[in-house]
Amino acid sequence: MAGITVAKLTKVFPNGVRALQEVDLQIADGSFFALLGPSGCGKTTLLRTLAGLEAPTHGTISIGDRDVTRLPPGARKVAMVFQDYALYPHMDVADNIAYPLKIQRMGRGPRRQRAAETGAHLGLEGMMDRRPAQLSGGQQQRVALARAVASHPHVFLFDEPLSNLDARLRMEARTFLKRLHSDLTTTTVYVTHDQAEALAVADRMAVMDRGTIRQIGSPVEVFHRPANLFVASFIGNTPMNLIDAHVVGGLLRIGDDTVPLPPNTADAVREGEPVVLGARPEYVALRPGPVAGGVRSRVVITEHLGTSILVDLESAAGPLQAVVAEDEAPPLGSEVWLVVALARALLYAKESGELVGAALGGPPTQRTTAASTATLPGAAS
Repeated sequence: MAGITVAKLTKVFPNGVRALQEVDLQIADGSFFALLGPSGCGKTTLLRTLAGLEAPTHGTISIGDRDVTRLPPGARKVAMVFQDYALYPHMDVADNIAYPLKIQRMGRGPRRQRAAETGAHLGLEGMMDRRPAQLSGGQQQRVALARAVASHPHVFLFDEPLSNLDARLRMEARTFLKRLHSDLTTTTVYVTHDQAEALAVADRMAVMDRGTIRQIGSPVEVFHRPANLFVASFIGNTPMNLIDAHVVGGLLRIGDDTVPLPPNTADAVREGEPVVLGARPEYVALRPGPVAGGVRSRVVITEHLGTSILVDLESAAGPLQAVVAEDEAPPLGSEVWLVVALARALLYAKESGELVGAALGGPPTQRTTAASTATLPGAAS
């Protein structure tokens, strides 16, 4: 077993910067776990501490049934793939892959054989005698992965391994990593600031902020039910609309407009309470005429996303966004009413920033759900 347990892990650097603050985390054996967050949130420090490259100030780390908190990196049975791949330029591919085995004092013959087998598994056959400078970025990335795989670790640690690749190679590499994990079933911890990457590759994920974990869950849970305003504002290629409102007469007052409360939230709020309505741009609709329950807005920008259009709006509630079908973009400068798909909306307490009530916020069964559920009873068609 090679699950990971982190308890009360704290890291304070000599300059006084507190990079990790009593982090508690459990990663199941064989899972693909992503650490996601903005620059400076502590995710790489946490990864390096798991690897033994940083010593914790307080707290413990266990891998399987071993406490590895004070063990050196070589004794932890982990393999780390760095952002810059860290290949040795004077060695060929075979020697780069086999180098950790040399450190473990494996004989030259066996380690070359394992390097060849691992390289073939990762599509590097025919390149084993090349130097890193003779390889593309994607090939160098595979060499770094092969070096990690060849040592047969209990845990893989990835520190933004795809950030140096172009967009197309990143997409291919994501699929490759998922397939590799499916084949090896080795516990994997993957650090990234790219939310699309984390949502695509991970079984579970943790969103970090200023040295703490703000939410842990599956990609579906984190995307559709952000636990707080930080996660809600961070997750999503098109950021969630976060609309300031007040509870008035069982409705949400937004400027001069009123919007119904999301389902199952009425008992969790009080009259006059300031709240924030969360609605993803994909789960709203735009209507041309005055609509009961809609937010009056004006179209300021439209951006082509391929099969859809991102519409930027101005409103009394501030900037808003909506994603509509490519043939449904409203004219620039036109007045529209933004209508929220309430079954997909979330409500947050303004003061604490935490999710309130039991709003569903789950994924729709098909893309048309947002448009079909956005029209409210009594709304203009």
